[in-house]
Amino acid sequence: MLVTGLVNPQVIRTAMMMDMRCIVFVRSKRPTPEMLDLAREHHIAVLASESRMYEACGRLYESGLGNEACANG
Repeated sequence: MLVTGLVNPQVIRTAMMMDMRCIVFVRSKRPTPEMLDLAREHHIAVLASESRMYEACGRLYESGLGNEACANG
């Protein structure tokens, strides 16, 4: 899972190279239609949060998506 505040097509390409299946945009950032098309084409889920990066990562960690969950795929 990639958590980011950047909004450009390179974010999707980075997720592709790292074999990530989910991108979470924080700080109310919204991907462009081009980015959504690219993500859909490569079966990458795209989520958005109004939370800041620190808060979003904390919530994911509390939900069980800590280092061990990420390391085991």
